[in-house]
Amino acid sequence: KNILPPPKGEENYNAIQMVCTIDFWLYCSMFFAGIGSGVVVFNNLGSMVISYGGHNGDQNKFVIILSLANCSGRILFGFFSDRFAAYATRVTFFNLALFGMCLSQLYFVFATYPLWFYPGIIFIGIFYGGLFCLGPSFLSERFGSKYIAVNGTLANLCK
Repeated sequence: KNILPPPKGEENYNAIQMVCTIDFWLYCSMFFAGIGSGVVVFNNLGSMVISYGGHNGDQNKFVIILSLANCSGRILFGFFSDRFAAYATRVTFFNLALFGMCLSQLYFVFATYPLWFYPGIIFIGIFYGGLFCLGPSFLSERFGSKYIAVNGTLANLCK
């Protein structure tokens, strides 16, 4: 239940109204978990490659693959969330990206270098990009677009 709902007939939440909703805190916890686990891979990919048995210099190709997959994920999730907007909400696509990120991270428990490392890096990049793509769209849909700059900046503190 919302503690401070917006006035009747108004769908734009200001920052205080947004922070007083359960939806905002659910979004923050989901965004924190999904983006946080992706940032761990982005920041430590070079060390991960070496620890899995890679040679010095092998990290470069994995960083390139991860970056391209991240870009592709933003494009794919943006396109498909618009294309299927009549059938599913952006929250559904956000949840799919979060679930995919969870499965991709779990995949790394069993991945071996180098063959099984490639799909894991590609999927993490795609789902990481999907989460970043759908975050502002979700905020705009749920809390309105009038205060999107303030609400988006406040929501980015969840990372």
